Amino acid sequence: MNKWMKSLLTLILLLTMNIPLVKAEDYLGIHAPAAMVVDQENGQILYEKNVNELFEIASLTKMLVVYLTYQAIQEGDLSLEDQVEISDLAYEVSQDYGISNVPLRRDLTYSVEELLESVGVTLANGSCVALAEKVAGSQEKFLERMNQQLESWGCQEYELATITGLSDAYQPHNPDSLTKGQQNKASVQTVATIAYHLAHEFPDFLEATAKDQVSFKVGEDDSPFDMVNYNRMLKDQPYEYGKTQGLMVGMTSQGQSALAIQSERNDLEIIAILLGAKDEEKGYRDMTKLLDHMFVSYRVELIVKKGDVARQVGEILTLSGRPANFHGRYSQDFRLVVPLVDTSPRLKYEFKPKEELFAENKLVPPVTSAESIGSVEISPKGERLAVLPSATGTQVSIETPEEVVRAPWYARFWRGMIQPMDEGLNYLRRFFTEMFN
Repeated sequence: MNKWMKSLLTLILLLTMNIPLVKAEDYLGIHAPAAMVVDQENGQILYEKNVNELFEIASLTKMLVVYLTYQAIQEGDLSLEDQVEISDLAYEVSQDYGISNVPLRRDLTYSVEELLESVGVTLANGSCVALAEKVAGSQEKFLERMNQQLESWGCQEYELATITGLSDAYQPHNPDSLTKGQQNKASVQTVATIAYHLAHEFPDFLEATAKDQVSFKVGEDDSPFDMVNYNRMLKDQPYEYGKTQGLMVGMTSQGQSALAIQSERNDLEIIAILLGAKDEEKGYRDMTKLLDHMFVSYRVELIVKKGDVARQVGEILTLSGRPANFHGRYSQDFRLVVPLVDTSPRLKYEFKPKEELFAENKLVPPVTSAESIGSVEISPKGERLAVLPSATGTQVSIETPEEVVRAPWYARFWRGMIQPMDEGLNYLRRFFTEMFN
């Protein structure tokens, strides 16, 4: 019996026994003490194991450095073309080739884009220091931002001592210092949250983490420095796995493997995290098992399309408005990750209005055309849908199909006359329906 059939039969057995799919570690044989898999689009949790215990995360810390740098660009405080001066500290760290680095020069400047690529490809520690100083002014202030960002996402299980993932006792060119002092630690859910937001909000960074080898221009008179990616799941690597683009890999002070891998198959984009694997080989073998299971167990289904009429939640009533009622429209496509064997998922739809736009459960005019008036929560009937707390989740924005204006006085008068009659008829309809059913 081949691997695909074994996974499919196991999944069918689990569905029959009504065992939650995210508690799959009992039969997958994942040896790493902590793991989590999430959907890159919605943040659905597809697998979880030991989600709250803290583990050393080493270079996976750098995903948060990259996220905050892209966030600064998004907010207009920085651009990819901005030039970064190299401080004495960033230079000194960059010259330590006992850790991941590219050789920076103090007499040159480097673009934000160049430094980001060096972090994405080869986990360059000196580049992280330079970026942190550019964004926040100092490592200390940047570390504060890192903690604030995790707090804003609702993360609770983490202990950050440095921005790079190196020990807080680290001294350049001193290998012994790497295993001393305080190490960065986090739960697998915290790491999954960082990885999800980075890949979901700034997917362009995946282009860098997918590169196997790239030249880094040191200076006009220097030979280019060849950056080598440490991810062994990329193309032509020992553990090559399909369409894998990163995100980052790390090795802890105790020689344990920490992996954050983004991979895609048949439109299903997932992010898988493994922490605490005993060594690199065991980490990659566990990751391969995990990815194999995800891609033979789940699929992506398009539930609604942008512009579809949201008939599943009934009509929106307006308070003395014109039109008096209307169906909202979905403002975006929405896809749900479902078990492969579930060919026709049964879904429930719940409308959640923007409270500031409604009174007496009715939309208050005026409201412009195509204005967001709330969202629809879409989830499988009778099932708990696990989602990262800070993720997009399964809510789809609803907008108005046309402008809603205040109705003229005579229309409001007539509506006030017939409304009690309509409410009475609706009451009688519900009364007799309940009586005969």
